[in-house]
Amino acid sequence: MHAFRERLVLALIVGLLPIEHAGCSPSGPTIKAEFSKAITGPHGGQAFPLPDQKKGYVEVLVERVGPTKTAKPSFVVYYLGPDGKAPMAERPSAVTATFNVPEGIAPTTLTPKAAPKDASAVRFASEPGDFDADEYQGTLKSTLGGTETEVSFAIR
Repeated sequence: MHAFRERLVLALIVGLLPIEHAGCSPSGPTIKAEFSKAITGPHGGQAFPLPDQKKGYVEVLVERVGPTKTAKPSFVVYYLGPDGKAPMAERPSAVTATFNVPEGIAPTTLTPKAAPKDASAVRFASEPGDFDADEYQGTLKSTLGGTETEVSFAIR
């Protein structure tokens, strides 16, 4: 009976260790300020505010475009105006996404691609690929009005 209790206590301790390493701490989890200011964009993704007094948002999501549900998904970014709904008037350039994942996905260049149902959208997308993870975190870089911008993102 004593050995059973020791094993049970050990199992509980080992089982609880990952909680400490998963971001729990006495002061609570840390949330980046820009994450707390995210809104839901018109395409169903999380829209993060642009930095440095830029007026607008970048909406980040994974989309499947194609005739079937088996089409490979693309990583997509929509540039939105100050209201978080209408397309941004200014057209960004040099858009890249860098992912913070254990698999080590390299920076991905996003190119302008027309939205399937919204021709006026300012939409940038990757080539279809293996974007089937449950969560993505990383950084978007682009050039707006000759100035490089950087926005951190986290989506599920």
